[in-house]
Amino acid sequence: MSVTEQDARARLGASLRAHRKEAGYTLADFGNRIGVGPSGLSRMEKGERGIDTLVLRRAAEVLGVGLDAFFPSEEPTVMARDGGVEDERLNEMVDWAVGLQRDMDVVERFGHGAA
Repeated sequence: MSVTEQDARARLGASLRAHRKEAGYTLADFGNRIGVGPSGLSRMEKGERGIDTLVLRRAAEVLGVGLDAFFPSEEPTVMARDGGVEDERLNEMVDWAVGLQRDMDVVERFGHGAA
């Protein structure tokens, strides 16, 4: 796993944890509501385990937020592109984000009855 993917998992997990705590859920209660055990949820929130798109969808429904709430916008970053290692990491991050968006689009279209 690349550092970029780990960073993305950590940011997503931290966002999930912040929303869960803001809503007043314990790990056990929230985990029960979204179909994940408390230890698994803890690992997701720490970025140690990936979050399945269906689990993320259930979390959004329980919390009453849209999926975009887990991906807070940040100020745009200006990056110099020189074709080096940073370019490779950037491309990996973009590929990962595109794949995640594709998965979330499928869940949006077909996953409403799966929860």
